[in-house]
Amino acid sequence: LAVARRAGFDRLLRQLPAAELLLLADSARYAQQAPLAERAFTVLLSRFAAAPEAVDAAFALGRLAYAQERWSQSAQWFERVTRNDAPEALRQAAWQRLMESQERAGDIVAARHSATRYLQVLPQGPHKAFAERLLRMRD
Repeated sequence: LAVARRAGFDRLLRQLPAAELLLLADSARYAQQAPLAERAFTVLLSRFAAAPEAVDAAFALGRLAYAQERWSQSAQWFERVTRNDAPEALRQAAWQRLMESQERAGDIVAARHSATRYLQVLPQGPHKAFAERLLRMRD
C-alpha cells in the first residue's frame, strides 16, 4: 500500500488491470484503510463490471459497509453478489450476510423475502436454519 501511494494511488486506480486492482483494494482493506479500499473496489466495479473480480469487489464493499454498520448499503452489495455468477462459497456467504444485513436494518419484510429466495436456491444450504428463523418472524 505504501508503494502504491508513492507510485500514485489514483493513477494506479486508472491504469491497473482488474486482478491487480483487486489486490490493491484488498491491501487497503487489510491495512484497515477503508476509504482507500472502498475507492479501489468502486473503481474496479466501474472499470471492469463484467470481470470475475467485480463479484469479489461487490462482496468486499458489502463487508466494508457491514463492518461500519451501514446495513442497508451492505445488503445492496450482498444482493448483487447473490444475483451474479459468483463461486458457490462466495454466494453462500453473500446470502447469509444479505439476510443478516436486512434483519439488522430492521427490514424484516426484505429479510424474509431473501430467506424465501435463499431456500428456493439452496434448500439444503448451510444457512437454512437462519433463513427458517427469519421466516418465522413477524413484520
